[in-house]
Amino acid sequence: MKKSAVVFLLLFSSHSAFAALFGDNTARQRIEELRQEVLELQNQVAQFESLRNNQINQVVTLQQLRDDMARLVGQIEVLNNQVEALTRQQRQFYADIDTRITALETGRQSAVIPIDNALSGQAGEETANFDAALRLFEAGQYSASSSAFQSFLQHYPESTLGPAAQFWIGHAFYAQKKDKEALAAYQKVIITWPTHPKSAEALLSIAMIYKDAKDTLNARRTLEALIARHPNTPSAQDARKMLNAL
Repeated sequence: MKKSAVVFLLLFSSHSAFAALFGDNTARQRIEELRQEVLELQNQVAQFESLRNNQINQVVTLQQLRDDMARLVGQIEVLNNQVEALTRQQRQFYADIDTRITALETGRQSAVIPIDNALSGQAGEETANFDAALRLFEAGQYSASSSAFQSFLQHYPESTLGPAAQFWIGHAFYAQKKDKEALAAYQKVIITWPTHPKSAEALLSIAMIYKDAKDTLNARRTLEALIARHPNTPSAQDARKMLNAL
């Protein structure tokens, strides 16, 4: 800008010299041409400064975008950790519910065992083995618990605790995040004991696995099947709540 102003002043200060050399008309024409050149130079300088300012603004904007992106990445990481913590709490919540339900079922079944000594001894051993497998699960030894429940089913294939044992095998896999194995174990409950209350709970657990996997379609279908097959069970009530939340 300073350079162009100096040129402009020099040109106007030499007005009389141009007039003397070329005459009035020639001098005026030359002065006008020089004025236009000066104006063009000024426009070029202004354009350059505008371009430079735009580049500076772009650099500032780019840095702001990078800062925003870094902040968002941090927020996403925090949210992911929160979701993972909630998922673990949810798994433990359902495990705790089943622990209480199974304890109640075991208590009722023990109360109707005949007094006959031979039968009483056999039933006592059966219940003890089931409880031992359950305690392994409660202690967080999920793999050992699954093996213990599988051994229980081999030794007592006709046990009234069979549906619960098979269900807990599924829960042990579920707790280990082995969803494929858990699905197979729950499906066995549904196929082998279709009218048993544990069948309804197995369907609910399958729906939870689909929900965890973001497979809303299969989760919804499983919940609808649960309500249709076991409409008056507590699991059906939970299924209706889950359907409304999907």
